[in-house]
Order: sequence, then structure tokens, then C-alpha cells
Amino acid sequence: MASSPKPSSPKSPPPPPPKPGGIPTEPGAFPAQVGANSPVASRTPTNKAVAATGGSAVGAAISTLLVYGIELNHALPDTVSGAITTLVTAAVTLAAAYFTPPGTNETVILTSDGPRTARR
Repeated sequence: MASSPKPSSPKSPPPPPPKPGGIPTEPGAFPAQVGANSPVASRTPTNKAVAATGGSAVGAAISTLLVYGIELNHALPDTVSGAITTLVTAAVTLAAAYFTPPGTNETVILTSDGPRTARR
């Protein structure tokens, strides 16, 4: 009598492919990237970080002029002028970083230490 083949043990299905534009989180999900145009982790500040730094300097100057203009007519307590300076500086910093587009050579890569900015 012929023996019937043994059923194989069920294997777990492979992980689904990442969504376009998504960052896969499974180990080994990234193919090896080689070539002259491959992104490399970088500690260089991104365009948005540079814009935010400049925005904070400009915001501080604008808020100083604003407080000076208000105090020409009304004396403000120090806490109020400090609050105005903080709010204007934060608003200009946020606006500068928000409206600055990322650089064409900037991207995010997943390293063993987690997500990092990278340059091509």
C-alpha cells in the first residue's frame, strides 16, 4: 500500500508590502540601497530647521519693535511685554518652518537607531 504524503506544517504568511510613501517597520524590510544617489544619514540641519532658527531671530526683533510701539502710548508691565515677545517669536518661528519646503535632496531613512534625516 502506498503511503500518502504528509501534510506540511502551515507557514506564517509573509508581511504585507509597505504602503507607498510609508515607512516599513519590520526588520529587513528595506532593500539594500547602493549607488551614487542613495540617501545617507546626515547631521546637517534640514531646510526647515534653518528656517525656524532664522524665524526665531526675526520674530524676536519684530516683537521688540511691537512692544516698543505699544509702550509709546501705554506702559506695559514686564510680564505682559515678555508674553508678547514670546508669542510673536513662537508664531514667526512656526510660520517660517511650516512654509519652508523640504530640500529636494532631503529625506528620512530608517536606521538601527530609528528614523534619521538623510541627504542624497
